[in-house]
Amino acid sequence: MAVIKCVEYSYSNLSRDTQNLLLCLAPFKGVVKRYFFPFYIDELEKLKPFKDYPFVKFNVAIQEGINWGLLSPIDSEHHDILTIQPIFTYFLNTKLETLDYVSREALREGFKNHYLGVASYYHHL
Repeated sequence: MAVIKCVEYSYSNLSRDTQNLLLCLAPFKGVVKRYFFPFYIDELEKLKPFKDYPFVKFNVAIQEGINWGLLSPIDSEHHDILTIQPIFTYFLNTKLETLDYVSREALREGFKNHYLGVASYYHHL
């Protein structure tokens, strides 16, 4: 339980915009490649609950998450591949449950559509 308190502390020290943007990472598990964030954002922006999200600040939010130890580069050579702390994933999913049903479903829809695009990208390789 103390670990959750540490994550809660870190998260609560972030701006409201950063908190909302990092909440968009809730569907991700383990690692995420930064290269794909713009494509993910494109999918989220198509959905009504995310129309007013300040996605132009997404990279800043990611950096703040890194600064607070919630995310980290997988190693010194691959700064574009981020590890999401497992407890942070759990924390975000707990926070996600506080959103209204429409927003939660929209986030899942955006994530699904994003990964359909990623799958298509890899299929073409």
